[in-house]
Amino acid sequence: MSDSFVVSVVLFAAARDAADAAEIEIACDAAQTVSSVLEKAAQNNSGLQAFLKTDFLVAVNEEFADQSTEITKACELAVLPPVSGG
Repeated sequence: MSDSFVVSVVLFAAARDAADAAEIEIACDAAQTVSSVLEKAAQNNSGLQAFLKTDFLVAVNEEFADQSTEITKACELAVLPPVSGG
């Protein structure tokens, strides 16, 4: 029995522009953190590598998460610009 799964990394706004892509699929064969999935997504994308050094938010299945959130099954990981406003 295989525990592999796919994480869809969906990029919005500046992240999309930096990566020159709207979505990157990452195959995982074991539990991963948000941080490790993003590192894999940026591995061959210098624009995304640079973007990930800035401030941004992430959401897993439409719920805000942090870099240490564990991902154990197929999901959508969204990379979002920081929220501002008053």
